Amino acid sequence: LLRLTGEAGGDYLFGAQREPDCILEMSVFTFALRSSGRITVAETEARVDVQGDRRLADWFMRNMEVPY
Repeated sequence: LLRLTGEAGGDYLFGAQREPDCILEMSVFTFALRSSGRITVAETEARVDVQGDRRLADWFMRNMEVPY
């Protein structure tokens, strides 16, 4: 589950499961910075609250960059 906080935030569940294996909570601003490649994975980790499967959260943070 990706939980974005702030005015434009919301919860986004990925996959077919009803219960998430992990929850990543970050601000919309942090999401925008990481997905655009403006901050590193290490910088993102310092801004994100992770609950559950840490390996899955790490994979997501490494692969969430999208060229704009």
